[in-house]
Amino acid sequence: MQTRHPGAVHVVFHTVAWQYFPASALEGGRALLAAAGAHATPDAPLVHLAMVADDASANDGAGLAMTLWPGGQTVAMARVDFHGRWQRWTSPPP
Repeated sequence: MQTRHPGAVHVVFHTVAWQYFPASALEGGRALLAAAGAHATPDAPLVHLAMVADDASANDGAGLAMTLWPGGQTVAMARVDFHGRWQRWTSPPP
């Protein structure tokens, strides 16, 4: 059973480590997030904040994105240095 805490936001954050997990672990992680997101409410939302290597990473750091439940919408928020030396915000948080 999921425990909700009304008035609080539950945040799951990870850096680029996600890309090093085996496919089965990534699948399991995504499934856990989707299940928790399905139980999120407006007064007890879930946020997945992810710093990930992507197609632009070779020249422009990693992408920083936020997925918010309920709803499951994802917003690309910034480009960030892999070691935190800089960030360039591309979108204000919703």
